[in-house]
Amino acid sequence: PALSHDIFNYIMSAKIVTFYHENPWMVMPIEFIKEPMLNFLHAGNKIVLYGPVWVLITLIPSSLGQNNFLLTFGLFKILMLAFYAGSAWLIYRINREQKNAEAIQNLIFFAFNPLVLIETLSSSHNDIVMMFFVLLSFYLLMKKNFLSSIVYFLFSVAIKYASIILLPLYLFVVYKIN
Repeated sequence: PALSHDIFNYIMSAKIVTFYHENPWMVMPIEFIKEPMLNFLHAGNKIVLYGPVWVLITLIPSSLGQNNFLLTFGLFKILMLAFYAGSAWLIYRINREQKNAEAIQNLIFFAFNPLVLIETLSSSHNDIVMMFFVLLSFYLLMKKNFLSSIVYFLFSVAIKYASIILLPLYLFVVYKIN
C-alpha cells in the first residue's frame, strides 16, 4: 500500500478471529505481544473500528490465507479488486437502467479516476466495499426489489457506518419510485 496502513489493520482484525479465535470488538491486536503484524499496524491499540459485515467479509481471505502473510495480503488485494470491478459494473448498469447515453463515459470516469484507483487498488480502503453495497442497493431499488435493496443498504452500513448518511437520499428514491 502506498498511502495507508489500513489493509494491515483489516488483516489483523480478521486474524484475531481466524487465528486467535477471539472477538475483535473486545480484544486489541496489541494484546498479542509476539504477533509479527504489530510492526505494520497504526491502530494496534484499538478494537476493530468497522461493522460486523466487514469483519465477516474479511474472514474469507484471512481463512484462505492460512496465516501466510503474503498469501493473505494478495487475497485482500483481490477482494478489493473484485469489489472495485463490481462497483464499476453497477455504475454502468445503473446508467443503462436510467437510459443514460453517457453510461460508458460515466463508467470510464469512475474506473479510471486516479483517486478511486489509488484509494481502492493501492491503499485498499474498504470504502469500495461499502459503496458496492450502496450501489447494489440502489440498483435493486430501481428494479423494485425493495427487500433485497434494504438488506444490501444495511450491509453497507454494517461495513462502514458512514454510509448511513445516504439514508435520506435512499428514502427519497424510495418515495419517487412509489
